[in-house]
Amino acid sequence: MTNNEAMYTKVMEKLNFEPSLDTTNITVSIQGDDDIIILGGTVESFYEKLVAERAVKSLMNVRAIANEITVDLSIPHHQTDAEIAKEVTNAIKNNTIARGDAIYIMDLVPYDTAINTVLQNASSLDTSYAATYWPWLQTVDPNTGLLVYIPASTMIPGVYAFTDASSDPWFAPAGITRGGMGSVVRAERKLTSANRDTLYEANVNPIATFPQQGVVVFGQKTLQKAATALDRVNVRRLLITLKGYISQIADNLVFEQNTIATRQNFLTQVNPYLESVQQRQGLYAFKVVMDETNNTPDVIDRNELIGQIFLQPTKTAEFIILDFNVLPTGATFPA
Repeated sequence: MTNNEAMYTKVMEKLNFEPSLDTTNITVSIQGDDDIIILGGTVESFYEKLVAERAVKSLMNVRAIANEITVDLSIPHHQTDAEIAKEVTNAIKNNTIARGDAIYIMDLVPYDTAINTVLQNASSLDTSYAATYWPWLQTVDPNTGLLVYIPASTMIPGVYAFTDASSDPWFAPAGITRGGMGSVVRAERKLTSANRDTLYEANVNPIATFPQQGVVVFGQKTLQKAATALDRVNVRRLLITLKGYISQIADNLVFEQNTIATRQNFLTQVNPYLESVQQRQGLYAFKVVMDETNNTPDVIDRNELIGQIFLQPTKTAEFIILDFNVLPTGATFPA
């Protein structure tokens, strides 16, 4: 095998090893004995052209590269932008679920989308680790001073942060008290009461516009379909907060003696913390069990320490019902 043949083999092996590169229509030639690689043929994107060049540059003994690959934009791509976006959002959602310490604020649709499309896209999702808000919002671009429309996900983290600073994570990041969006000029669409109800039933949190209050986040549902406490953002954020704090306590007990003293150490730290959360309106009630009932001799022999935490999270008042009754003069008020 000549030097050129050996170099050709090395280049093709390197190109074929790249998972994002389709080498079907790529050609390789070696100029003389100078180890100058000439890449030719066609690919479907400028990214593939760059990947091919970088792959060859990583080889030893390559003096120079002439990248003459043509990008044929007429070739249909394997994935549309919508398909790529769906793939990316699913990856982020799955990663957030696996982490268990965050909420993914999803944008379901691009700007200027009909409400029915929003509802349709939300219908395929089911997780308490994600929430979505609609419509898009208009604000001032700080770099240009121009008015621009942006997806709700760029503003909602600020609402969460304000809630944490002014209250606690287990308070609903919504409503006039905590859901106001002062930096928003207007919502893409002024939702009617019927629009808001329809969106909320589909687990899409509506962003409302009120005459005096302006633009306000007016919902706090997660994308979970089952009607449990975890279908609300404030409860999911409560659990994330509690798990984060209590996990740190548990981590400090790893490799400690599995004795009553160690269990008591855990309880004396966790119970006061949960009591403080209860006092700050995060819980109706709680119970922590870490004793001989769940740490039996078999459990101890497996080098395990088991704790059980039972919680009754505080619910929010999302629907206020007031009855006004007009009574005749002289009538007595009911007890």
